[in-house]
Amino acid sequence: SHALSVNGSILANTFNANSSTSILQVMGSTTLQTFADSALGGLFLGVNAGFNNVNTASGGTSNTYIGYNAGSRNTTADNNTGAGFYALAVNTTGANNSSFGSNALDANTTGGNNSAFGSSALGENTTANNVTALGFNSLIANTTGSSSVAVGWRSLVTNTTGSVLTALGAFTGVNTPTGISSSTAIGYGALITNDNQLVI
Repeated sequence: SHALSVNGSILANTFNANSSTSILQVMGSTTLQTFADSALGGLFLGVNAGFNNVNTASGGTSNTYIGYNAGSRNTTADNNTGAGFYALAVNTTGANNSSFGSNALDANTTGGNNSAFGSSALGENTTANNVTALGFNSLIANTTGSSSVAVGWRSLVTNTTGSVLTALGAFTGVNTPTGISSSTAIGYGALITNDNQLVI
């Protein structure tokens, strides 16, 4: 058997701008959306989480957004997970993204296949694809640079458009010149200065 225990009031309403599906809001701060077609999937928890998600056969499926404004502008993108304050907040059609942390990937619009773990990780990323950032502020300034990996506190923090970069360690790749590509920095403070470099 199934049971629901609630201490207080329950308000059921339709908060999603593009859907007539049911939404359950508890105590004004947690929103759980359920879909008529369970095969499409989706879970939204938090004020405005997944607010514009379409969730139809044409897109917006299999998304999970948890936190205030998490995924609030997502429309037809699929397979995204955003957990944290403003995580993936302005994403519209970028698919297959994972964002964990306050403001992680919060400026992403159409970039896909990105992973951001840590507060503000990949925070300014907009259209770049295939980027992984692990650590507070890692790759925070990245906008269009694709196919890079940054692991460590503030790693590649100033990179904006450089692609195919790897930074392992806290503060690695800081002040990397704009547009640098295909380079690797390993160790605290290791600095990339040119293309095709290995700095240890």
